[in-house]
Amino acid sequence: MEMSDLPKELVEEILSKIPVTCMRSVRLTCKKWNDLSKTRSFVEKHIGEETSRKSSVIMTMNQKVYLLGVSFSGIHNKFDTSIKHKGTLIIRNNNMDSEPLVLKVFHGDGLFLFVMVKRVVVWNPYLGQVKWIQARDSYYQDDFAMGYAKKDKSHSHKIFRISNVNSIPYEIYDFKSDSWKVLGITPLEEDVFLCYDALSLKGNSYWVAREKIETRNKKFLICFDFTEERLGPRLSFPFDSYFEDIVILSSFGEEQIAVLFKKWGKFEMKIWVTSKINPTTVSWSKFLEVDMRPFITGCNHVFTQSRGFFIDEEKKVVVVFGRHEFDDTRKIAYIIGEDGYFRKVDLGEDTNIFSHQHVRSYVPSSVHINHPFC
Repeated sequence: MEMSDLPKELVEEILSKIPVTCMRSVRLTCKKWNDLSKTRSFVEKHIGEETSRKSSVIMTMNQKVYLLGVSFSGIHNKFDTSIKHKGTLIIRNNNMDSEPLVLKVFHGDGLFLFVMVKRVVVWNPYLGQVKWIQARDSYYQDDFAMGYAKKDKSHSHKIFRISNVNSIPYEIYDFKSDSWKVLGITPLEEDVFLCYDALSLKGNSYWVAREKIETRNKKFLICFDFTEERLGPRLSFPFDSYFEDIVILSSFGEEQIAVLFKKWGKFEMKIWVTSKINPTTVSWSKFLEVDMRPFITGCNHVFTQSRGFFIDEEKKVVVVFGRHEFDDTRKIAYIIGEDGYFRKVDLGEDTNIFSHQHVRSYVPSSVHINHPFC
């Protein structure tokens, strides 16, 4: 019996075991598999299989986006950690003569936003769909976030743009209408600066922000609500942090945010997770506290350019993505747990030592953004 003679349900079950990085090859095999791979039943089954095997994170390095698999085996602090490259996520488009120059990368809800000089592209690597968005002007110095409005039990995906040089400070792009509109919202306070890239959670986007005034420079959390299309108030962290202190956000499951905090010049690393969070309120509980002195000598240097970490709640382990203590070109994953558990994994060489390493948890998305091209 050939594969083509098998019942649809059995073919669906077999193909759902294939890694997400191989789905392009599956779709190119034949029209029948291509059509099957985009049905709701298959997508839900395949994403479920993918997320049950191991956790996935995306990492930017050398102006590329890598997909990493992170898994833990064993119990308590006696376990093995595996971090492996699952593949490189590449936009393939027949209309492009060469790979575009990507200036910035943003991620949310399984979608990627690549920022170039004159346009941006939204990409769903799982479904093999891409959407090019033309700019009114240069995007080079702008900040972006992706999310969705929640109305009538449906999600309407949008892009929020903050211009740092344009006379129009805030714009929003709607996927359905394929158009930008100016937002006449209450702006950020003049003395507020967004420090890092936005973290997407439940359709909204959160930033670490700080005061520009040198005598204060206090850091806090701020949210853009995509349903109401407005910026929220300052949300407090469970600690006092200032300009040089390291504060990094990460998702914690689908409903919570985690924050890593390390005081400049200190070796104590602390992690909190939200007990409750929405655009206007937040509460926190401590997850982990570790003294890093037994493990590394240059704690400030290691995490200075880190933009991400990953938590395994069951093992109570955190994986922090930073750089080598003595070699700026090497990107390292520091795996830290309770009772002195510590391990380092070399992730490879980054030719741009001044680039920030963007790391986010990744779950394949079934969101259609139009224009399939595979």
